[in-house]
Amino acid sequence: MLQISVTPFLFLHRLSSRLMMSIRTMAELKCVVFWGIVTLFWTLCRGETEVSCVFNETCVLPCSFQSTSNPTIHWTHLTAEESLVHSYYDHKDQVEHQNQNFRGRTFLIGNQVSSGNASLLLTGVKIQDEGRYKCNISSPGGTKLFFINVTVDAPVKTVHLQQTENRITCSADGIYPEPQLTWSTIPPTNMLLRSSTTVRLTEQQLHNISSLLIVPDNTNLTYSCTIRTRWNNKTASLGKQEKTNTGRGIAIVAVVILVTVSMSLVPCFAEKLKKLWESKCSNKKKILKTEELECETSIIQATELNAVTSMEKGSSSPGTEKPNKCEFYISRDEDELASSLGT
Repeated sequence: MLQISVTPFLFLHRLSSRLMMSIRTMAELKCVVFWGIVTLFWTLCRGETEVSCVFNETCVLPCSFQSTSNPTIHWTHLTAEESLVHSYYDHKDQVEHQNQNFRGRTFLIGNQVSSGNASLLLTGVKIQDEGRYKCNISSPGGTKLFFINVTVDAPVKTVHLQQTENRITCSADGIYPEPQLTWSTIPPTNMLLRSSTTVRLTEQQLHNISSLLIVPDNTNLTYSCTIRTRWNNKTASLGKQEKTNTGRGIAIVAVVILVTVSMSLVPCFAEKLKKLWESKCSNKKKILKTEELECETSIIQATELNAVTSMEKGSSSPGTEKPNKCEFYISRDEDELASSLGT
């Protein structure tokens, strides 16, 4: 009898608990939906606009109103304290009280203000330009407020890969916001990739990222490095083929340099060889001339000796014989010199 009375009690207790939980869940759900709708209407009523700007480029912050005569326009940056970005009234720009951070970087399209265009041109976008902006337009018809949320991105431009022995370095500079870097292989593998990544922040609030990967020796895998931001992502790969091509490229460059140097040295060597040959021929001419003079002297001495001998013997005329041996020797050297000079 006790068992029969307890069982219905437990059943009712569990049922009531589940009903209470369901009611509580429904209440929470209704609360979430309610606040979502309130936030949506609040955003629409305030005229919130999302604008994405690119670092160091020109960005347009839209703001428009119903055309009116002589409007007063104030753009402010809603940071910790409001910073005046740009003002326009009395039919011209008013920048005397402009925040120094925006000096010379803001413009309104003057000839379109009268048509109801109060859009702000922001040039040379900086990371510090991120945040919420307010466009305040006053006219005889009343005041209107527009809010713009600005985000700044410095996309990934180039991913650099460099390999030294079994170490591969992946790097990219000038990125915002802080990027994510991942390594992968082609084909995919379950091998654990050992890498260490560092991020440095520059004075311009940009991020320079670098990662070092240790790879095993004699691998046939292709290693890929991907750097990703909310704006874009870029991938660079390095494998066996790329390294082979790099070696071939270095060999080709070395051959080209060697050929160029050789061709530049050929005229120099030819000129030196020519001068050496001319010097040798000149020396040979001098030797030949000396021998010729010696021979002429010998001829004169021989002639005088013959004349004296003839007179002693009582001959009326001197001897007519000449040492033709010397003349033949000179003639032979002249022929050899002529043939060596190619004349």
